[in-house]
Amino acid sequence: MGIAYPGASRTPVQERSCPMNDAERLTAYRKMQDFVDRRLADTTARMDRLRAEGKEKTATYRQLLGDKLQYQNMMELYKMFGL
Repeated sequence: MGIAYPGASRTPVQERSCPMNDAERLTAYRKMQDFVDRRLADTTARMDRLRAEGKEKTATYRQLLGDKLQYQNMMELYKMFGL
């Protein structure tokens, strides 16, 4: 499947796979964006606490780092698409 760009129309398959109307999708999107934003802040705070304790090499810290990068990438995608 090709890359979808901002403004690209949804295909019939995509329409069938999402039973929500536009208002419901917008509400769901906003919930998801808020969730990602909160998770990024929470993850960063947890990493800061571990760093203050000198635990940067623990498995937990490294997992949080991976999570943080994922959340940052998602927020960058939102910005890239003007959301």
